[in-house]
Amino acid sequence: MRQFSVPQFLQREPKIFGPFTFKQFLAVVAIGGLITIGYFLFWKKSPLLFLFFAIFIGGGGAFLTFGKIQGMGTIEFLGKLLGFSFGSKKYLWRKKEFSQIEFLKKDSLFEEGLKAEKGDAISKIKRKKSIF
Repeated sequence: MRQFSVPQFLQREPKIFGPFTFKQFLAVVAIGGLITIGYFLFWKKSPLLFLFFAIFIGGGGAFLTFGKIQGMGTIEFLGKLLGFSFGSKKYLWRKKEFSQIEFLKKDSLFEEGLKAEKGDAISKIKRKKSIF
């Protein structure tokens, strides 16, 4: 027999005004109010300016009202985004353990063998340098 996961805690807002929830209805009324105000402000000056204003406000408002990002409403997503961006964060820092670094004395390097012998590459470079 197959087992299926049953979704729990399903939250669904009731539809109050036709196909709209209460929040969506208020958003549509607010968008309509802004477009009406824009009509009285811009129509006599330039109908084309009003058209751009109405398309911008209507399209943006429709996206905010009905759009979904990652399964949640756009306004809810933007609220969580702003809350995360400007909210307090807890940073944990742990000091890393480092092994001790051993420093060699300056004299020990010169004693060990930085002398050039006749067949060595350094002596060849010195000889070529003296030719020029």
